[in-house]
Amino acid sequence: MRTKSHGRRLCHPAVLFSGGWKFFRSRPAPAARVKSATVDLTSYLTATTPFLFDLALLILRVALGVCFVVHGLGKLGLVGPGNMAGFTGWLQSLGLPFPALQARVAMLSELVGGALITVGLGTRLAALFCLIAMIVAATIGHKGGGYLITNDPPGNEYALNLAILMVVLILVGPGSLSLDHLLFAGR
Repeated sequence: MRTKSHGRRLCHPAVLFSGGWKFFRSRPAPAARVKSATVDLTSYLTATTPFLFDLALLILRVALGVCFVVHGLGKLGLVGPGNMAGFTGWLQSLGLPFPALQARVAMLSELVGGALITVGLGTRLAALFCLIAMIVAATIGHKGGGYLITNDPPGNEYALNLAILMVVLILVGPGSLSLDHLLFAGR
């Protein structure tokens, strides 16, 4: 039972291993055994289902959304050692114009954008705002630090990877396990 969806070959998980034990019990000719094992291994390595794809998107959205919310709360001084005054001062030391405004925009992008991504509401727009915040963080905030976050000063690894994951969410969307799908699918 194979169908097409999202440009991938799909098959039900029960079908993935069908016939797998037959291979070990009956001993067909060597050529037949190799073909059977190749088909089963290929299905196992490449097949998925729409449900598993949507479940993966849900896990991705919740993990990333919570990450952004925690970072937004950190800028408010509610999580970790930072606060808005410290973040504003750091932006000012980088020479950014309107550091107080930019600090608040970054905090709102992370807090509101992260919450919306988590529940899957306005996901692509929320991901776009978080993408912009991470591009600024990667190119300006971590400028001169290289790639690795463990460098001194810290590199742009974390912000860059979050930006890439926001591009993935913008391209793929929230999936069917989201408020976007619940509210807007089929309209």
